[in-house]
Amino acid sequence: ARPLRPLLRRRCLCAATTPDLPPNLSIGEAEVLKPKPSYEEAAEALRHPAILAEGALPVLGQLPLPGLTLKAKVLKFGDAAGADAAGDEVVELDPDVWALPPRPEVVQQVVTWHRAGLRAGNASTKTYADKSGSGRKLYQQKGSGKARAGNIRAPQRLGGVKTHGPKPRNWSYPLNKKIRNLGLRVALSAKLREGKLIVVDGLDLGSHKTAETHAALDALGALERAAPGRPGSGALLIAQEMTPNMFYAARNIPNVDLVEHPDASVYEMLRRRFLVVERAAVEALQERLMTTYRSRTDMSMYDPDMVHRDAL
Repeated sequence: ARPLRPLLRRRCLCAATTPDLPPNLSIGEAEVLKPKPSYEEAAEALRHPAILAEGALPVLGQLPLPGLTLKAKVLKFGDAAGADAAGDEVVELDPDVWALPPRPEVVQQVVTWHRAGLRAGNASTKTYADKSGSGRKLYQQKGSGKARAGNIRAPQRLGGVKTHGPKPRNWSYPLNKKIRNLGLRVALSAKLREGKLIVVDGLDLGSHKTAETHAALDALGALERAAPGRPGSGALLIAQEMTPNMFYAARNIPNVDLVEHPDASVYEMLRRRFLVVERAAVEALQERLMTTYRSRTDMSMYDPDMVHRDAL
């Protein structure tokens, strides 16, 4: 029989189940192996009712094209009667923040880095220095008829020390700032393409009552549950500046998280289905994420040849 690992590698590339595989193994079609959508499908993905797009829209897998402008309609938060109807105000969206292609490998790096920082790292086992007990030999080496033994703290004995066990440690590790920046912009772009981005005028309703904030989110459709088999539920609220009313009103709503724009993370965006952002927070996010690239002199990442090579 052929080895299974090379066989699986070849089968994963074609994303199909063949009779050569064991009967209890099934490989489904991978999302990244699906054919890229056409220009019309990409345009339709960006043109949901709350997004106004002008210019050449990028195909999935390519960077935003020059001349592309995106604008989001600003909805009235807390107005149940007019929540579905867009207001007259709009906010401009930077295509370099909101129209990037999907990069699952970048998102995976950022999420793994984020979750590593959340680990407590307080697991601890006792070594010889920590375990109580004498170091003398339990009994003579020969003549007892029993297995030879050293001291009572030996790791093979019941109640002994743990060999090479875990000790308190810091699981966090550094990740390049540009990778974290890119991961956040890719996550924001994914929310826009999925139609899960909601821009509101403000999240402070002037009251700390949970019922009022719950009703406002429900009117926006941000509390809609995900379909069976689809990950994510609830909403992530991003504010320019958190006020006491916003904190107390949102903290008791299930599956709803409230953060300020500097604390917005890729991990939190993936955990929640909808993204509700204040207008001021949108502008602050764009300013913070693009500061790194405005000062760059190397713009090869926007070279068409580099875009084509990266898409492959």
